[in-house]
Amino acid sequence: MFVMAYDALPAHRDRLAAGGPLLDVGSGVGGAVLSALVEYPALRAVTVERASDVVEELRQRARAAGVAARLDIRHSDARERDDDAVYGVCSWAQAFFPSHTRESTLAAIRRALAPGGLLLAQELAAPADDSTSARLGASLDALVADCRGVPPVVSAEDLAAELRAGGFTGVEVVPTPVGRLVLGRRGQWEPPSWWNTKQGRRPPDPPRGRRATRYPLPATRYPGIIHDFFSSTPCATPTPPRPPSPSTPPEPTPRPRPGSGPTAHPAAGTCRTAPYRRSRLHKENRRMTVMKSTIPDAARQVAGSALQSTLVDLLGISLIGKQAHWNIVGPRFRSVHLQLDELVTVIREAADTVAERAATLGLPPDGRPETIASAFALPGPKDGWIRDDDAVEMMVETLGAAATRLRERIDATEGADPVTQDLLVSITAELEKQRWMFAAEGASHTD
Repeated sequence: MFVMAYDALPAHRDRLAAGGPLLDVGSGVGGAVLSALVEYPALRAVTVERASDVVEELRQRARAAGVAARLDIRHSDARERDDDAVYGVCSWAQAFFPSHTRESTLAAIRRALAPGGLLLAQELAAPADDSTSARLGASLDALVADCRGVPPVVSAEDLAAELRAGGFTGVEVVPTPVGRLVLGRRGQWEPPSWWNTKQGRRPPDPPRGRRATRYPLPATRYPGIIHDFFSSTPCATPTPPRPPSPSTPPEPTPRPRPGSGPTAHPAAGTCRTAPYRRSRLHKENRRMTVMKSTIPDAARQVAGSALQSTLVDLLGISLIGKQAHWNIVGPRFRSVHLQLDELVTVIREAADTVAERAATLGLPPDGRPETIASAFALPGPKDGWIRDDDAVEMMVETLGAAATRLRERIDATEGADPVTQDLLVSITAELEKQRWMFAAEGASHTD
């Protein structure tokens, strides 16, 4: 039943599926929250319930459903919750809350929801049966509810107005298979409850057009400059003019220091921004370095050359395989089409291994298109459609040529870097295996 309702509320459903967290105010024995926890494995929830016997029953049901680890059951009054901007979704069993508690409960819920959080409340409609017994039962229920101070029936429209009065935005009435639901949202960020305390209060902004002269930077470091703590521009310290003396020559006009004029140094700024600007300049001027391998430079260059050539060959073969995969035609289209895709997957994994080995040696691997275009020397496909027989023959030739070139690199790296040599040996074995599979695909059957 609850899943049917969630399907009509995609925003609410998506937040539950993403993990919430969910706040269930007036959870009762947990029919809704337990169903949601079972339906959405990533969801975590907190329930608030006043009745101690109901709380104990909810704990037993949560253990039986296997969701107790994801459910925090709190025995308290919802109005006493002091959570600030914690929950993404909230469900409110509004029908069980007396009139004198509803406003403060909504305020606590709104405070507990994160900015943009959703509140869901259900309308409990009057019975549709118009018989005498039904009317008598409804009247008795209304009398009991009135004695408890609970509104007997709150329509969805009245409930929506109540949410708007409580500060919720985007309030809407949504018809679902289980009745009409009211959905509200908490607006943008608001200061939490501790914001105006003595410890957390932010100093007020100064009036416009006024420069704050507190918090100057050290005069020995920035002479003549007082930086406004609240403004983003420095202001010069006014210096009173010195009367000229006939016995002393006039002082020369001082040259402006960096950060003291209209062409301020990038590292200058307010006392809040200057350290960050200096840090940015330091990062921009710092040369990038990489870790080098422990093998000698000469051996590293030999291994790096072999790895770079192998990387170009493998990337080129992957492009050839995809080109043939896209353009192949003929009676054996499906088998060769799929085989080419498998080859490309194997070749790309090998290329990634080769590139990581080069980076391990401190040599940047180069797989740019222009590098492949200038250095690739293996046979490739022709333009246009490719017959299945021609594709098989081309791949046999290309893989064979690549394996031959790899064997030359294996010999070259034998003394320079045995680790790179082992890597090339394993790649050669895989290429020769793929070549054999294509050769078997194109071989004619003889008795």
